[in-house]
Amino acid sequence: MRATGFSGGFYGRSGIPASYVLGRKLDSIPFSTYHVLVILVLGTVGFVEGYDLALGGSLLVLAKAPLQLTDEQIRWLAVAPTVLVVVGGFTASAISDRLSRKTVMQIGVVISTFFTLLIPLAQSGTQLIVLRVLTGIGLGFAISAPFPIAAELMPKQHRRTYGAIFEVMLASAFTLLPFAGFLLAGNPDGFRLIALPGGLALGIVPLLVHFGLPESARWLCGAAIPKKRSRPSTA
Repeated sequence: MRATGFSGGFYGRSGIPASYVLGRKLDSIPFSTYHVLVILVLGTVGFVEGYDLALGGSLLVLAKAPLQLTDEQIRWLAVAPTVLVVVGGFTASAISDRLSRKTVMQIGVVISTFFTLLIPLAQSGTQLIVLRVLTGIGLGFAISAPFPIAAELMPKQHRRTYGAIFEVMLASAFTLLPFAGFLLAGNPDGFRLIALPGGLALGIVPLLVHFGLPESARWLCGAAIPKKRSRPSTA
């Protein structure tokens, strides 16, 4: 029996895709410190991106008086970033099979944390809206990747553990923001200070993703299989 491996996309004569065989082997790997590292890195991404995602609600309250936000600017600040998160997510999904989900997530983390770091420099409502819209694009890239990455790196029997921890990290970020907003309420620079933790992650999280997560063997397998070309009709 001849194994065609990556080049043909099938394993032997049984017609089983090589990616399926690889998946069965990866799912048989016992839980180890490697999987703990994957959970911690992706959980950290979830916490930081959850913080940046939920930051908009706090900014609406803390920045309204210092930046003299108009009703129109408040509407844009409340809606536009979320719409761009959706656009970024669809864009990331369309290109992640070519660039790899790890690369897509790194791009998203850098974009979102960079523009969050610039929020303390905003001097008007318009500038704040632009920064949040650009942050939304990065968030769409970043938050669409952790679960597919975990599905590729984690054995199937441990994915529920990862999912639970990831959701707890997201919930922790959503809980931290109202508490921080409560402490900064009444401070004219409160909207600047509350953005700093999410922005300062720029120097840490991309490095964690780069060195802490390998490229998925499942993705590499899929990327190595050439696309079938349609034969020209002889009719």
